[in-house]
Amino acid sequence: MKHKITTLFILTFIMFIGSGCIPPGPDPKKCEPKWFSKRQTGKSIIYGVGLGDASNRRVTKDLSWSSAASDVNAQIRSRVINEVEANFNEVYAKTVDGETARKFRDGVESNLYSKTDRVLDGCITQRFEDCVSNGVWSAHTEVKFDLNGWKKTILRDLLDEEISKASDEIKAQSDEFHKRMGID
Repeated sequence: MKHKITTLFILTFIMFIGSGCIPPGPDPKKCEPKWFSKRQTGKSIIYGVGLGDASNRRVTKDLSWSSAASDVNAQIRSRVINEVEANFNEVYAKTVDGETARKFRDGVESNLYSKTDRVLDGCITQRFEDCVSNGVWSAHTEVKFDLNGWKKTILRDLLDEEISKASDEIKAQSDEFHKRMGID
């Protein structure tokens, strides 16, 4: 008997979903501003975008801002890891063995993740739009972040910390590495 009731319930639920009797959730695309999908890029500036949905307008705004700041963090990690890899290979390719290079890069990457695992200071809201549909607010935010300023403070300290732990070969050419990273 329980099996028949469960089957009946499941079939009824599927029919409701299929017929559209369950009200749809908010459609963030419905009020998505044109600028949201056209991401800006820059060499020294990072733009992050974020979306938030909630029943409270203020919470929605905070969620979209946090999402945009997280987008900035992800872009910083990607850019810096690629830049460290390229510059490290150019500066140290002939003087540092593979194991030493791997340890240094792993240390930088680990330290970088710890510095970008929370919302960064310096994200400035560029654009913001929100709307309400079916009692749920959707908010879209774009933030701007000065990557060069961050590199000259946070990244410089991070690299100096890792260089201080590194081999003598890495320490000997740290000035050249700083120069290539744009933090001299």
